[in-house]
Amino acid sequence: MREIDLDFFKHLLTQWLDELLDKAYYTTLGLREVNDPLQDPLDRAVLASEHNFTLRMRDRERTL
Repeated sequence: MREIDLDFFKHLLTQWLDELLDKAYYTTLGLREVNDPLQDPLDRAVLASEHNFTLRMRDRERTL
């Protein structure tokens, strides 16, 4: 590969890494956000389902 091609792919991969790290940060921030112990069981179940869905999506993105 030429030096120009290597620089292009290095820049592209660096951008992808930055995006993934940002998503990971906001995912963990979102998981820590809700700490209200007064929620009813349905609210807690919905919140747990949303967290599981988010984690599954991040895992799929990670494996791509």
